[in-house]
Amino acid sequence: MKYSNDLLLGIILALLILSGGAKYYKYMVLRDYSIITTTTCDPKIESCFIDTCTEAGCLSEPYKYIEKKAYEFNSCNPYEQDCPNETCLSEVGCIEILCTESTLSEDERCITES
Repeated sequence: MKYSNDLLLGIILALLILSGGAKYYKYMVLRDYSIITTTTCDPKIESCFIDTCTEAGCLSEPYKYIEKKAYEFNSCNPYEQDCPNETCLSEVGCIEILCTESTLSEDERCITES
């Protein structure tokens, strides 16, 4: 009986270690997760987000959101150098999120110029 309890405990511990290792490999080594960030947007050709303005004026430039996998982002440290803006040129699975009523948050508004 003692042997079967030790065996069961060993199997459970091995499965936990394998599961943790698989998650570490997926997220830390392969960087297989999605990131949503902002990038520049031209309101002359796209529907862009802008922060809600106060009486003092608008504090932000027009922007749009992009969602893509972490491994597709530029490996650039913004604290050490100027990094290029992220784009969705040819990446499969990269999504540009433009401003619509359904994508607005409470302190944003849409801006377009015709």
